[in-house]
Amino acid sequence: METPKPMPALPPIAAESSPPPGARATVFGLGQGTLLLVEDQDFIAGYLAEIFTRAGLAVVRTSDGAGALRVLAEQGAEVRLAMIDHGLPDMQGDELCVRLRGLVPGLPVMLTSGRELEGCREKLALSGPTWFAAKPYRTAQLVDQVRALMMTAA
Repeated sequence: METPKPMPALPPIAAESSPPPGARATVFGLGQGTLLLVEDQDFIAGYLAEIFTRAGLAVVRTSDGAGALRVLAEQGAEVRLAMIDHGLPDMQGDELCVRLRGLVPGLPVMLTSGRELEGCREKLALSGPTWFAAKPYRTAQLVDQVRALMMTAA
């Protein structure tokens, strides 16, 4: 088995961008519209939040489906795209997608996974615009794709 390569180091970020201790959902960055990032692996979520913030995107980060539903209920008008890991601790990403779209019909969603998601494609395509991103990510391409999706959703 090949040893995974570490993600490239990024320069330190300003202290005001750090999440407050104990926060369930943390907002980073500034810009038009918000990316709802739902990822339960803290290292991946932190890395993604940092690269998207550095790209000028506003990010709300949460680690499970319940948190994502809470954030969308409170900030639904601001969210332009939900990026959801398929394997969350409290529900599958495709189930969360359907529940989020119950709150915000047609919400654009990017579902991510390290596994094939073929069974989800047809089901989710019927409820709104859906894209799929495979892990591991290619950082520059992912940022460009998320930025483009958020601009078209605005």
